[in-house]
Amino acid sequence: MKTIPPGKHIYFWDFTNFQVHGVSHAGLTSLIRRLGVSVVAIKMANGYLPYTNLQRTVEAILEAGAQIAGWQYYFSGVRFSNGGWYKTGVTPEQEVEASLGMIEMYKPVYWLIDAEREYKVWEQQRRMSELMQALKPNVTIPVGLSTYRFPDVHREFPFKEAFTVGGGVDFNMPQVYWNKPSATTPSYGPIPESNKSFEQYEALYKSWAIPSLPFYPTGRAYVGDAFASPGPTAKEMTDFLTNAKARSWLGVSFWSADALVGHPGGKERTEAIAAFAWGTPIPPPPPPPSPQPTKFTISVDQCNLRSQPSTALGAATVIGYGKKGGVWEIADYGMDANGKRWYKIQGYVREDMGNAG
Repeated sequence: MKTIPPGKHIYFWDFTNFQVHGVSHAGLTSLIRRLGVSVVAIKMANGYLPYTNLQRTVEAILEAGAQIAGWQYYFSGVRFSNGGWYKTGVTPEQEVEASLGMIEMYKPVYWLIDAEREYKVWEQQRRMSELMQALKPNVTIPVGLSTYRFPDVHREFPFKEAFTVGGGVDFNMPQVYWNKPSATTPSYGPIPESNKSFEQYEALYKSWAIPSLPFYPTGRAYVGDAFASPGPTAKEMTDFLTNAKARSWLGVSFWSADALVGHPGGKERTEAIAAFAWGTPIPPPPPPPSPQPTKFTISVDQCNLRSQPSTALGAATVIGYGKKGGVWEIADYGMDANGKRWYKIQGYVREDMGNAG
């Protein structure tokens, strides 16, 4: 199963959201480094339109020591307007063409399908199947699904097609944008809603007899959707992270880096995320192993003897060499003045055994 880096991740939407608050690319680097995230998921396309001019943003994130991932919002032929929806004629294959171009250009460590209400209307099972068939077999990186936190509430969504067609997605990163907890709403908040999301998805996998997927819930780090200013608290960030680690989930993500800069309370949420150490940093891959001495065996009936030039230790005696092909020649040079025995081992290629002399 394809997996993605563990630990803390965060979404990134649009660099203009940083510029309007006076944050430069150097400031973005400082933010990502401060957060201690292992991956930043950058929006690389919207529908069939790829995003351009991402290179400097990518460089700024890499300078912070994080890896980059990619995400894209998929409409696949449906748009909402004035409370209703209409068909556009854009196909899933056209949107995947943009995906593949961005993957080829920026080499993200994983790719996220952000599919929401457009996939709750009009032949959604067919459209999701076409998206998965066009995308999944044509990429080598892990592909994840980013959508609703409670599948039981969104039964129109084509979850089964996303999890099974074309090999299915490799991991699940649902949008666990929890409601405001209070003494009268104990089922709200980062811990109960994350757990509920996990349990509902596990029930789905079981109902289809497919393996469980790695679960990376995306936490709320923004103001809005009934969360008035100053938004979720620093404690909620810590609770979300602590619960995920305790549940042995491989990691979490947050929406979004933009909100940490532009929304009230962002500084406090930033510090809470930064202060949480997910675990021991992933060590770099070990260097390639050093060449090891070749082991060999010499059969006495295949030995040929030959003389060697004399040395300060005296004349050498060849023990022997092997068969046609890789030939090992071993010379015993005897003892030196310190009582150490010296050998010379020489390898070369020989086309025939012939006479040694």
